[in-house]
Amino acid sequence: MKIEMSKFKRNGGKFISINPVRTGYSAIADEWIPIKPGTDGALFMAINHELIKQGLFDREFLIKYTKNGKSLT
Repeated sequence: MKIEMSKFKRNGGKFISINPVRTGYSAIADEWIPIKPGTDGALFMAINHELIKQGLFDREFLIKYTKNGKSLT
C-alpha cells in the first residue's frame, strides 16, 4: 500500500484520513479529520446528503439498479 500511495501522491492525489487517532496512515495523511468514535455513520449520511443535493451521482445507474426505480428527487 505504501508504494501505491506514493504513486498516488506523486500524481497529485491528496490522502485524507478520517480516524479518531492520528497513528499509522493517519499520521502521514495530507489531511487528518479527527472524527469522534461512533459518529462515522452520521458523517457517511452527511456526505451522501451533499452528493444527492449537489446532483453528484449517477441518476440513471440508481434508477436501473435499485429495487423499485423510484425517483430520488
